[in-house]
Amino acid sequence: MDPLDVPLRLLRQRTSVKWSTYGPDVLPLWVAEMDCDLAEPIVGAVTRAVQRGDTGYWAGKHLRDAFGEVAAARWGWDVGALSSVAVPNVMSGVVACLDAVVEPGTPVLVASPVYPPLAQYPRQAGYPVHRVALTAAGRLDLAALAEAFGHLPSRGAAPRGAFLLCNPHNPTGVVHTRAELEELGRIARECAVVVIADEIHALVSYEPFTPALSAIREAYALHSASKAFNLVGMNIALLWSADPVPISPAIAHGDQISAIAHTAALRECGPWLDQALSALTNRRRLLTDFIRREAPIIGFAPPQATYLAWLDLAAASGARGERISATVLRERAGLALTSGTAFGSANHVRLNFATSPAILLSALERLASVVA
Repeated sequence: MDPLDVPLRLLRQRTSVKWSTYGPDVLPLWVAEMDCDLAEPIVGAVTRAVQRGDTGYWAGKHLRDAFGEVAAARWGWDVGALSSVAVPNVMSGVVACLDAVVEPGTPVLVASPVYPPLAQYPRQAGYPVHRVALTAAGRLDLAALAEAFGHLPSRGAAPRGAFLLCNPHNPTGVVHTRAELEELGRIARECAVVVIADEIHALVSYEPFTPALSAIREAYALHSASKAFNLVGMNIALLWSADPVPISPAIAHGDQISAIAHTAALRECGPWLDQALSALTNRRRLLTDFIRREAPIIGFAPPQATYLAWLDLAAASGARGERISATVLRERAGLALTSGTAFGSANHVRLNFATSPAILLSALERLASVVA
């Protein structure tokens, strides 16, 4: 079974931001939600909860236990001795963690290009944000991070800064190795920098995934089933740490129905996830083969994780020699991709390949029709 082979006519009936932002002539392969059928155990769990009126305040324990089972089975990671707290979503959890473990105004660093909210949310919360470039291969530049950490001003006994790790990295799809994470942890300890990891795409990995907390004991990590099971409209996340994090009670809470959906996903939908990963592997192959054959001028490295393709259009141009951008693709080809500008690279666009083969192939043909 292919849970991502949903016909276009059915997807057009959806009212999410992905399918309601643009008109019927545009193929939307931009925001990170999957074009999939929801796993039946999730549908059943949510339906039964609503039918029995189970919509009160969340009790909490089941989601932690369900995540622990998945972490052990898929990554060999034992979370039994760790602390966890529920937060409404990953990004609110990142900011709540910053507020709890560093002083106001502490510098926050990100490896760029990176998922825009990792820079935007801390900045809006009053933290100055600094970008450190990834390597040309899209990996952490540990030497550059060591230099950046080393130049942070001392804050006495308080941390000098915080580094927001995206693991796997969005948008490049890189899965950081254990060696890279251990070296990052060593540098951070020496420079009194706190590591906070956004690991929302961890379950969508095609290479072995290493949880940040299994390599960096002092780190904090946020996990959610939302990306892997297409529950972004039913958000909840867990913040994990070696020691309890004093997060404000106004933030540390969970939504009951979302928690029921996520628990069912983690506990009952392993076979569905395996089918989805198989389908995504096929889409990644289709995408890679098409670009190499029909549009080799586009720079592209198949992602090790996520269902997002980071496309380098720096060498490409339109029929009149103009630079190709997300706006040009939308206006000329009816193809909505995410602009790389907010990530930190104006020459890139991000394409979501979590869709049917027919839609993906149509989108790629539209892309190739513009790129020269």
